[in-house]
Amino acid sequence: MSGAHGQEAGRRTEHLFQLDLAESLNEAYAWVTRIQVAQFTGILSRMREEHREAMAMRALHAFALRRPVHELVRLADHFDGRDAVMLMATAALSRPVGEAAELALMQYEAESGGERAPITASIVHDVACQRTAFDVAVFVRVLEQREPTLAKRTVQVFASPGSGRTNLDKALLHTALRDEGCHREADRLLGLTLRAIADSPPGGAGPGGAGEEGEEMADLAGAFQHLSPAGRVLERWVEERLNASDATEVERTRELVARLIARRGAGHDALAEHIGRTAQPRHVVKLCALLARGDTASPAKCALVRRYAARHKTVQELAVLVTFWHKEPALTRTTR
Repeated sequence: MSGAHGQEAGRRTEHLFQLDLAESLNEAYAWVTRIQVAQFTGILSRMREEHREAMAMRALHAFALRRPVHELVRLADHFDGRDAVMLMATAALSRPVGEAAELALMQYEAESGGERAPITASIVHDVACQRTAFDVAVFVRVLEQREPTLAKRTVQVFASPGSGRTNLDKALLHTALRDEGCHREADRLLGLTLRAIADSPPGGAGPGGAGEEGEEMADLAGAFQHLSPAGRVLERWVEERLNASDATEVERTRELVARLIARRGAGHDALAEHIGRTAQPRHVVKLCALLARGDTASPAKCALVRRYAARHKTVQELAVLVTFWHKEPALTRTTR
């Protein structure tokens, strides 16, 4: 082995066997557990002034991991605003998820007297956007039991188009939330995700897009099909809302489903088939009317749902369907 190559290989090998960051922080930064916060902030300032920025970051990291959660909340106001956010973000992302939830709850209480809660918001944002789906589900479950507002906010951040989360992530969180018993937040997540897909520009894949085709709905449906082949998650969600007692909720669901079906590309459409084959005739007719006119106009998709509806096994339901269809102004001409 040549000298140059040998030295380079040696450096790579040495790097492979360096101590884990958490372990090295435990050893070299044990002093952060004993020092007063005023002294600590002074040391951070001196480190930065002496161009030891990375050392200052490690010290802040160690402080976030080694001090008790209640101390982090009590001492946060003693730090520069940016350092406080970094401190809490490190704790929220690197400590056990139960401690991250406690951190959010305590910080929310500490900031409850003000008009804004910026540090609480940053904790929720970091957990929702960067921790695993199962961690987020546990986080939401703990918050839902004690502060439902924060649980709702976490799901909203996770579902937002700007979160960077893919539709697979959202299907994973939906599954994990239901496993944690958070059915309300699981439903909220699915509703927010579907509405974001329906409201996004056709063909725009975005962070949750489905690759070359850019069909986010297909991507979400595919994720649920992979995770729960027998669950029919999307279909059941739509079915429950179409059968709701709230007429406004029913109308919103029809409009949402119309937008989702209209934006799908050619080929098999499981949602269109489910609606056509199983929905009550009045829902099928109202949905097809939306597909026949207005912003969601898609004559081809209207015809697709109609063909599925024509396969009803019950003659009585077919007769009701034809009657409703003929009475709907947007569909009368296509009754035959």
